[in-house]
Amino acid sequence: MTLHSKYLEEDFKTIEACKKYLLPKHFGDRKYFTAYIRKATRKGIWLDDAVCLEIWMARKNAKAAGFDRIFQNQRAYETLVSKDLGKFSRLWQEALIKSEYGGQMPSCSGLANAQR
Repeated sequence: MTLHSKYLEEDFKTIEACKKYLLPKHFGDRKYFTAYIRKATRKGIWLDDAVCLEIWMARKNAKAAGFDRIFQNQRAYETLVSKDLGKFSRLWQEALIKSEYGGQMPSCSGLANAQR
């Protein structure tokens, strides 16, 4: 499955169960994050935060590679954003699945009709 296709109009519909969650400012407008979550779920893609590098490790790796402090800080920030993306994606997808799909990931057989 891939996320490289057009978003559907309904992908931008607010996820009521997620209204209570605040998003970090670096995510921008929550309607785009909502669309990302809905589209991934519609396509059967599980979102999680299992493979995120620790911030201290990103900085340490950049330093060991000989990069300056500015680049090390940039790498640390990018790692933070990546960790937030995984964390909030998992949280929002779980809320969406529980509230709109009865706790079950939508089946692939229903996906063909949703993509048309």
